[in-house]
Amino acid sequence: MHRCRTPTTTPTTHTSTDACALVRVERRGARSVVSRLHSEAPLGLRLLAEAGTRARVAIVNTAAMLIGGDALSLEVEVGPGAACELLEISATTAHPTRGEHRIDQRLRVSVGDGAFLSLREQPLIIAAATTLRRTTVIELTGDAQVAHREMLVLGRHDEPPGAACVRVRTERDGEALFDDTIDTRELAVAGSPAVFGNARVLGMLSLWGIPTAIDGDGVFELGPRDHVMRVLGPAAREIAGLLDAAQRVGEARR
Repeated sequence: MHRCRTPTTTPTTHTSTDACALVRVERRGARSVVSRLHSEAPLGLRLLAEAGTRARVAIVNTAAMLIGGDALSLEVEVGPGAACELLEISATTAHPTRGEHRIDQRLRVSVGDGAFLSLREQPLIIAAATTLRRTTVIELTGDAQVAHREMLVLGRHDEPPGAACVRVRTERDGEALFDDTIDTRELAVAGSPAVFGNARVLGMLSLWGIPTAIDGDGVFELGPRDHVMRVLGPAAREIAGLLDAAQRVGEARR
């Protein structure tokens, strides 16, 4: 797990933060119980449901922005047979960075055999002149199931995106299912018809271990129970609506 340190201040008065957060959910009888919940500003975790068939936890960012030097790490562990719904409350903006002060985000998800995780992330806005590295690793065991929604917004209003390298990797029993990197450091490449074209928002819904009936031009079948849906468009709200509708269809077939 990423080592946590106290906030530091550079001689240029730039203040950056290292923060860790951890949520662990276990199956106890017929209930899914949050057995560990830890967070540090600006990452916040709030328990929405103490226990039930599905534990519910909210990601509440105490600062809805990222600045140069921030290094944030979130770990999610769902034990065998447990079920968890993890909801991000607000969008996050990666602000312009200075010099070597890159922004780092790390998300590691571990879901045990027979367990289920619904993870709904809000848009990540990549402002101009930012430098961002974001890594998501999802580790599945056996018949684990995950529904994961995420969105990238390329720049604030009427500006190009900054330099972002966003990687998502999914494994089942140690074998890679999916490994994808989105790189906006070369704007000519990112804006080409093969990548984003004229779109400003990229939405992605990943359904792992879930038999689903969703289809369309943006749906990729990686296996009988593994699908990735990608949607490009001008507005985050429209993209979110399409992804949420597909996610409801997918989860209904669990």
